[in-house]
Amino acid sequence: MAVLRTESKNGRERALVRVTDLSTLNPIEGWVDSGQAEIIPLDRFPTNQELLRQLGSDYQDDFSASKVKISRWLVQEGDSGAALVCLLASVALPVSRLVVFLPAQGNFTRGPWLEFPFSEMKPGIVSCEVRDLFGDGLECLITHEPFRKGPEVLGVNCVIRRLEGDKFRTLWTAPLEYRNLEIFPAEPQIRQPVEKNVGAPGTVTKAEVEFQPRGKISIPVWKATVEFHAVGRDKPMNSVKVTKACTWNGSEFEAVQ
Repeated sequence: MAVLRTESKNGRERALVRVTDLSTLNPIEGWVDSGQAEIIPLDRFPTNQELLRQLGSDYQDDFSASKVKISRWLVQEGDSGAALVCLLASVALPVSRLVVFLPAQGNFTRGPWLEFPFSEMKPGIVSCEVRDLFGDGLECLITHEPFRKGPEVLGVNCVIRRLEGDKFRTLWTAPLEYRNLEIFPAEPQIRQPVEKNVGAPGTVTKAEVEFQPRGKISIPVWKATVEFHAVGRDKPMNSVKVTKACTWNGSEFEAVQ
């Protein structure tokens, strides 16, 4: 986020910040308690123009460069310092790109990246946060990523990734929304265990994720409601609730299904 100004009010320091709403690519401004945030001078990091120069021909022409929105996050990499992770998105380009810039000799050089198709006026990532889930100073990126598998099969996944060397590694994926109303079963049945119903024909799933401590590790706890629908009915015929604590097995978090 960019800090526009700081001020003292009622004995508290606060900062006016500007962030990009990733779902619309529009800027949003608001006040935050500056005592709860670390404010870092911009001159410690490359400008947008310097970042774009490292990204190849897709970002070199003036029109594309002027339309690209760049959101930034600092991701701690333990003793290696902090990587600069940027999401570059524009309605003028067919894909959004999540790029890592790694610290090197007082500067940042391009590292690994992922590409996401830009469709329905939305980039491939609509939300992102950084968390230390392992208590080891190696932070994770937690993103919300829309998907579509058909006209009436769509949703949003929560994805946890960590930087490992020269690549992103996915540690967990689970749906926050999953709508499958393309076909309907003749006789809807509730599968067991109940998380097996997520994404089944004729269902709509809505979920949230909480992070709960398990020793030094914080694990994702997935809480969802699965609704069962029938042709011609506006309201669901039935619904089930499911909560699943997804434990860490040493290489990834347990899958929801």
